[in-house]
Amino acid sequence: MTEKEKMLSGKLYISTDKELTRERDHAKKLCFEFNATDPSDNKRRKELLKKLFRTDKNCTVEPPFYCDYGYKIIIGKNFYVNHNCVILDVNTVNIGDNVFLGPGIQICTA
Repeated sequence: MTEKEKMLSGKLYISTDKELTRERDHAKKLCFEFNATDPSDNKRRKELLKKLFRTDKNCTVEPPFYCDYGYKIIIGKNFYVNHNCVILDVNTVNIGDNVFLGPGIQICTA
């Protein structure tokens, strides 16, 4: 069983595993780029969120935003999150339709 499989099944795992580290680094780079975007560059923000969440649904995220992996965050239609959100998606985070999160929200699956 790989460290990623252990993590996803809720077992103890080694977080410094090469695959997991590579995936986290990818998400952190996307978050960094997203958080540094010009406030009026909505097109670029949407492009980055599509890469991070792997979704084409309507979502708006106010920076700064941070997550571990991104691709384990499943977004419904019409998602909005205010500033300073942290989603530690060590396992799947499923966010339904028409969800609005206030500022400073933390969702932690670890």
